[in-house]
Amino acid sequence: MKVLFMLSLGVVLYAGIIDDIYKYEANSYIKTNDIKKLQNSLDKIKNKDDEVYYNLGNIAYKHENYKKAISYYDKIGTKTNKTLHNLGNSYAKNDQIQEAIEHYKKALDIKKDKDTKYNLELLEKKQKQKQKQNKENKSQENKQKEQNKKSEEKSGKKSGKKSEEKKQSQNQSKQEQSSSNDKKTTQKNNKTKTKQNTKPKPKKNRLLQKRWQKKLDNNKLNTLMIPIQGENSEPAQKPW
Repeated sequence: MKVLFMLSLGVVLYAGIIDDIYKYEANSYIKTNDIKKLQNSLDKIKNKDDEVYYNLGNIAYKHENYKKAISYYDKIGTKTNKTLHNLGNSYAKNDQIQEAIEHYKKALDIKKDKDTKYNLELLEKKQKQKQKQNKENKSQENKQKEQNKKSEEKSGKKSGKKSEEKKQSQNQSKQEQSSSNDKKTTQKNNKTKTKQNTKPKPKKNRLLQKRWQKKLDNNKLNTLMIPIQGENSEPAQKPW
């Protein structure tokens, strides 16, 4: 039992010593600003504490990996003004304005500083502008929808009016055509009646007329004149 306890204690102590070595290396890389080696040393530390997560968060932020920076900062148990300020910056860079504002306010609750206050005021102003822009865009969108609706209704009315006018025009054309046909029929009937009522005048037989006149002259008969019939008719009865 003692042996196992001593072995476990030795492992823990050894791990702690190794972590301390990596931390020492990390601090030296912080001084020389060797980010790549710094991250390598921090990643090797098994029992990471708040300082390690804070530095890993800063490295991720410098690499513009804002989501990863947020995840590291969130793992910090006791969040200081600096941690909350950096979280606010990371959220802002990740275009999460509301979350950034909330973390800036928490940072200011711990400690008042000009940088955090400036960032907060800047983001609140940006948020108001964004809300205003969204409102204007929505209003413009609604106006556009209303205009499109009116245009469609107007187009529908015009189409209906044109259709009605076309229908009326077609009916009028039919009526005019019918009237014209009736007029033509009437004129034709009138011509037919006129033709039927108007009998052609029979042509006089000049020869018979001469003979008739000669006989009259010779006999001097007092008789009524009888009209001469047509050439195809029966001969007229002689008055003598």
